[in-house]
Amino acid sequence: MKINYLSIGKVARQKNISIKALRYYDKIGILVPAYINPRTNYRYYTPDQLPLLDAISLCVELGIPLKTLPSYVANGLFDFTGLLEDTRLLAKEKIHSIRLTLKALEETAGTPDLCIPSPRSRIFLSQEFLLALPLDPDSLPPHDGLILRLFIQARQKGFSVENPSCTLYRLENQSWKKYLAVRLLLPHEPDTDAAVGKAPDSDFRIFKIPEGNYIRRLHTGRLREIPGCDADPSGQPSPDTAFSLLERAAGSCENTDGQHTCELIELPTQRL
Repeated sequence: MKINYLSIGKVARQKNISIKALRYYDKIGILVPAYINPRTNYRYYTPDQLPLLDAISLCVELGIPLKTLPSYVANGLFDFTGLLEDTRLLAKEKIHSIRLTLKALEETAGTPDLCIPSPRSRIFLSQEFLLALPLDPDSLPPHDGLILRLFIQARQKGFSVENPSCTLYRLENQSWKKYLAVRLLLPHEPDTDAAVGKAPDSDFRIFKIPEGNYIRRLHTGRLREIPGCDADPSGQPSPDTAFSLLERAAGSCENTDGQHTCELIELPTQRL
């Protein structure tokens, strides 16, 4: 039976994708041509490969960077299921971020004096494990690239994660250290070395939040202005500050002036 091959140029035109991208997909092994002319080295595809190309293009459109695609190929096999799962998580993260932004806009529009109170309340947390990467203190959202790195690391280690991401502020060496984190859905405590890698330059961290009662507060302003975080004239936290902070609505409403409007949960530093 005669096979209806499509040239690489025809596929590129039909799917509005560059020939360079198709060659790259071939190079890293996620979309290999059905036939390559041995004389001209020209690539040809079959019609049944086009749905896979559509799916890959959608994943890229939703935020999967091209440079991360090789991480989905192992031993010559393309982990398409893993790519779809990470894309789904990233899409949910974007949806959550958009909803938070819309909510902030609606609340701002409905608040005449733009003054948000800072209530305190208690909250009970079940035991959690956070897989985290350090964030630049001055970085602003979105952090899609880092979130994707966390998703990939968790998947490669066999962990499931929960959306949305969160931001963790820890006191380390008398200064605030900022992390982007995702919750790991685990039945038991993970092997930290296996989860984050033993390489000395590995920047992944795992933090454990024990089950218990914590303080929740709503804060508006700069991080160093959070009530209870006494600071010296240089703006550094005092050494006796007793807690770290978990920001549930990660990156939802921080502006270029360093102002925060966020829900914070006090986490005793010694318990992390």
